[in-house]
Amino acid sequence: MLSPFALHSVGGEIIEATAPHTEACPAAMLVSLLTTFGAMVGRGAYIAVGPEHHHSSLFALVVGSTGRRRKGTSLKAISPAPRGGRIEQGPPDGLRHLPPRAP
Repeated sequence: MLSPFALHSVGGEIIEATAPHTEACPAAMLVSLLTTFGAMVGRGAYIAVGPEHHHSSLFALVVGSTGRRRKGTSLKAISPAPRGGRIEQGPPDGLRHLPPRAP
């Protein structure tokens, strides 16, 4: 069971807005969101705690019981780009969705 405190953030707002439209587990969606965000930010960003640098890298494994092998549903539910699209660094307000490149 996911604690309500886990959803007290921008990530929580994304999960709460997306959850009614998917059968994915909210906990798996949150883990997928945080892991994907860390991968997009990369190791260039960090928080210094004393002499240590804490990077945004996060490694996660989503497991659960299902007969249909749909663990990727949580990642698809929070994916920021439409299928076939691409994401590029946009203006300061964040990312922008772009149509697929022509072959």
